[in-house]
Parts: sequence; C-alpha cells; structure tokens
Amino acid sequence: MKGPKPRPLMERIEVDPVRGCWLWRGGLNKKGYAQRSVGGKTVHAHRAVWIELHGPLGPHEFVCHRCDVRHCCNPDHLFVGSAADNNADMTAKGRRARVLTADQVREIRADPRLHRQIANDYGVTQSNVSRIKSRVTWAHLNQEA
Repeated sequence: MKGPKPRPLMERIEVDPVRGCWLWRGGLNKKGYAQRSVGGKTVHAHRAVWIELHGPLGPHEFVCHRCDVRHCCNPDHLFVGSAADNNADMTAKGRRARVLTADQVREIRADPRLHRQIANDYGVTQSNVSRIKSRVTWAHLNQEA
C-alpha cells in the first residue's frame, strides 16, 4: 500500500445535532461531495461508509442521499439505487438543472452584469452563463437581444 494509512472513517465525521447528518470533515470535490481515498482510488465518502457498513455494491449501484447534504455520510440518510433512481429522486426534489428558453438565453447574452449575478437570477451555474455568452452552447441563436 502506498502512502500513509487512511484515518478511520468515524474520525472524519462530525454529527449535526439538528438534522442528524454525519458531516464529512475530510476532502470535498468541486461539487461539494465528500471524497476519500480507498486503496489508492478516490471515492465518495458516503459510498465508502455504505460499503464499510453494508458490504460491496454492484458497478451500476449508486448511494443516494435522502437528506441532500452532499457531505453527509449517515447511513440512515442514504439509500442504494440505480442511475435512474438517483435522477428520479433529484427531479422529485426539484434539483434537476434548469432548462432555459431561447428568450432567456438572449437576455443572458445581453446582460452586462457579472456572470455569477446572472446565474443566480436564472437559477443556473456561472459556467453555464459563460458557455452561453461565449456561444459554446446555444450557438444556433441569433446575436439579437
């Protein structure tokens, strides 16, 4: 095994007394999901906790959050499902990416404010606004505002 031995999982968890979430206090990825190195491979910490407590998962099984706290590892807040189950859960909770109309894209292109301000107003990511303005996405629309 390369490098230092990983700390036990529970040493990296702090319990939220209000919600009962087991909050991961180790590394997080860009999307805010807890991550941990297991056998030299980086995995989501909630998946590592699930496997440690319940055993191996199939290659197409997801460990999904009931609480929607990305760095929560409480097994009572997790469930196993497929990609379709995870997507259905996301849609049911209103977390699916927002779909913009052509008129909204034209408004975004004409908006002189900071990308993050525009993104907040339209419920999309700052990178989505950047891709729209640079015509990486929605390239087929006219430049007219």
